[in-house]
Amino acid sequence: MFAPELINYKMMLTSNIWWKGTKLRSGKGIALLDELFSILEMIKPMDDKKGIWFKVERGCADDSWSYDEMLKEGSVKDREDFKAMFLSCYPDKEYWFPLQILEYRGYRAVFLQYQCILEFEEQEERACQSGKARDDAEIMLEFLIDKARECITLLRDGKYNDYIEKNLPLKYRHGYIETKYFYAAYPAAKENMLDGLRDDEIKEFNAVISRGDWKEDRIGRLSGMSASLYFDVVSACYEAIGGRFKRLSSSKETYMRFADGRDNNLAGIDENSEEAYAKWHEETHDGHAWEIISGHTDTMLHLYTIKDDGGWYFAVSGTLRIMETVRTFLTVRRLGYPVTIYAPDRILKACLAEDKFEIVPEGVLPFGTSTLADGEFVMHSINLDEEYESNKIIMDNIKWYELEKVFLKEK
Repeated sequence: MFAPELINYKMMLTSNIWWKGTKLRSGKGIALLDELFSILEMIKPMDDKKGIWFKVERGCADDSWSYDEMLKEGSVKDREDFKAMFLSCYPDKEYWFPLQILEYRGYRAVFLQYQCILEFEEQEERACQSGKARDDAEIMLEFLIDKARECITLLRDGKYNDYIEKNLPLKYRHGYIETKYFYAAYPAAKENMLDGLRDDEIKEFNAVISRGDWKEDRIGRLSGMSASLYFDVVSACYEAIGGRFKRLSSSKETYMRFADGRDNNLAGIDENSEEAYAKWHEETHDGHAWEIISGHTDTMLHLYTIKDDGGWYFAVSGTLRIMETVRTFLTVRRLGYPVTIYAPDRILKACLAEDKFEIVPEGVLPFGTSTLADGEFVMHSINLDEEYESNKIIMDNIKWYELEKVFLKEK
């Protein structure tokens, strides 16, 4: 099997929900799974999974694609176009794949390129599995068994770890680069990250955070809170953020126009009544009402109201929205209201380019925040593509983690 075929089988076995694989229920498929696990059982435990690397050749276009079918479909116009399209999809002569298995209380899973492709649970009824899914699973398992045997042979000969260390391309490895070097290589990335946040704003934010003036025991409290006050503060924050955000004819209208929209009836209470707000606040446990800029986990911006024994205060929470988070925090402070901010050191590091970019292996989607091996939080990750590999500043400043060594169990 060549790499394009293997990748295609992997895609077919992986559910639309990325962490789910095809469930094995057929007798032959389970037998093949048992065989794969028995081979890799020879490896010493590695955290919660056992894993190996193996290499697969790309081959030529005719090894994996049908020229006649693609010509008939109109996908290509001639053989040269056929070859060019294949090379654009698979530019490397060889591809490397991490294979991992996981077993826990009767549950078994097979991961290829960090995605779950096959699953089996003893508790489930072994219903008859038929059709394409069965065939794909069995073909995949037979191939993986062959590769696992090859790796076990290298391990027995004491050659596996040296072979992987010498031959595994950098793009399949894990590391990090300090943000200052990434910005030196790509100045536009800094502009994109800060999105117009000015040096004087960063200086002010730095001073506040460094003094500890964001801490809850130092910001004071308000005796009461109302929807009207909340709408006014949010509107001022939108105005400070700028861009598509602006004040409309009323603060309430501004909030309703730009916030998440799931306000839990905040817009329906008496906006001038502190008692009404307190009652609404006590009954509201859904954070969407304070989601003043909607997004996914890392791109949302919240401006919460918090109540404790001392009274009321505001709290800003944002991750990748550096400019919006900083301006919201500074705006509430300038209005004279008590305000704190979640993970301020993290935000400040990003402002000062004192954080890091994670380098994740090919096969891992560089999306969202992550945590480095030492537990340090990072806001961005990248795959090492050809552009980065050709950039001297990038390549000279990446710190690579050591590859995890694989050993056989002692007899």
